[in-house]
Amino acid sequence: MLNAEQSPDDVPVLADDIVNTLREPLLVLDDHLRIKSASPAFYRVFQVKHEETIGRLIYELGDGQWNIPGLRNLLNELLPGNREGGSFEDYEVEHEFPGLGLRTMLLNARRLPPIGQRKLILLAIEDVTERRKKERKLAEWARLLDLSNDVIIVRDVRNRITYWNHGAEEIFGWTSDQAVGQDLHTLLKTEFEAPFDQLIAKLRHEHRLLGEVVQIAQDGRRVNLLCRWSLDHDAQGNPGAILTTATDITERRQSQEKLRAAHDSFRHLVELSPFGIYSVDADFRLVQVSAGAQKVFENVRPLLGRDFAEVLRIVWPEPFASEAIAIFRRVLESGEPYHAPSTVEKRQDIAAVESYDWKVERLTLPDGRPGAVCHFFDLTVQKEPEALRAGERCVAAFLVAAARGERGAHTTGHGGDGGGDLGMERPHQRDSLGYADVPTLRHPAHSGWLGAIQRLARGGAAGGFAGK
Repeated sequence: MLNAEQSPDDVPVLADDIVNTLREPLLVLDDHLRIKSASPAFYRVFQVKHEETIGRLIYELGDGQWNIPGLRNLLNELLPGNREGGSFEDYEVEHEFPGLGLRTMLLNARRLPPIGQRKLILLAIEDVTERRKKERKLAEWARLLDLSNDVIIVRDVRNRITYWNHGAEEIFGWTSDQAVGQDLHTLLKTEFEAPFDQLIAKLRHEHRLLGEVVQIAQDGRRVNLLCRWSLDHDAQGNPGAILTTATDITERRQSQEKLRAAHDSFRHLVELSPFGIYSVDADFRLVQVSAGAQKVFENVRPLLGRDFAEVLRIVWPEPFASEAIAIFRRVLESGEPYHAPSTVEKRQDIAAVESYDWKVERLTLPDGRPGAVCHFFDLTVQKEPEALRAGERCVAAFLVAAARGERGAHTTGHGGDGGGDLGMERPHQRDSLGYADVPTLRHPAHSGWLGAIQRLARGGAAGGFAGK
């Protein structure tokens, strides 16, 4: 609007003053689309001179780069007589400009209200080439980020979501349109490992942060995530956007919980088992010993966590100790189980002869690595009564034979009472007595059946069991 002291003749001067202060390229056109004025920025950007510009039709500038059918139509609509108050915004022109190369220009135009007889059009030109390059690059990055199965979220310093990739949509259920603009941790009800303020302070100090969170999906699912936060800074060094990349570890956590439960159950079963069970880990350390196996290792202290080869050499002599070590290592390496139906050995630590039925097989231990588990049964307590019962049956056979007066066995005697062979050599006699399975007693050093019984009672100083 003109004030009382201004006349229409002052308009060109006023317009020139305004145009000359602008930092962006701007043209003032008359109602014939001839250039009445141009900003200094226009001359600088398009590398043209004043005399080459003023008074010319806009379509004649340069090599005709503005002679674009779409632009002509838009500008013609702004001419007086077509419609009043006309304008257009964000008309994009991509052209190879002399001295500039391929540039992208954004045009905005408005027809000014008439001032006297003057009818003018303002045409503002913005070079958006670099902006469009960045936008295309960002769009390409966004496309690539959407290929990721991981969650990728960008938020500002106020925690407002500015980017939400396809991975986030898949895991949480909200679309990008629904999520962008919302407070991230209000939307997802984030559960942190530490207070949020402490995490932000640490992020600003270290610029990166790694940790686990639990967030709630749209359908109410609890999602365990391994999150990586990265803090960006603006040109002045002030905190800017926060990039969050996160991996869904819910299944991993559930598997770990199951593994932990299995580990607890395994440890409980092994440690409280009355049977002989112990396990050796991948580092060849003894890691578990059942209640039923504690007696075998009662002279080994410390026990758990100790090198198993060292343990075996304390309990058993060579060469059996080295043989057993080799068996365990072979099972660990190959996975092929080993079964020893019966082993009789004299122990190294207590000098007692013991007998075992034992088996070694490879299993996956709770730490996720292979281990060797040994199951064994102590046969020692069984074999001692069997030997005693065999001796008792043998003595009983002599006593029964003597009581019946069966002297036929003495026909090959060596003096004294004529008892030369008291071993019930005749099968029909042994069967008739019901002791066909009793070991045969060899020729005693003294004659007679009484001497044989006495020697058996003393442990059999001469003669012995046939099967021995």
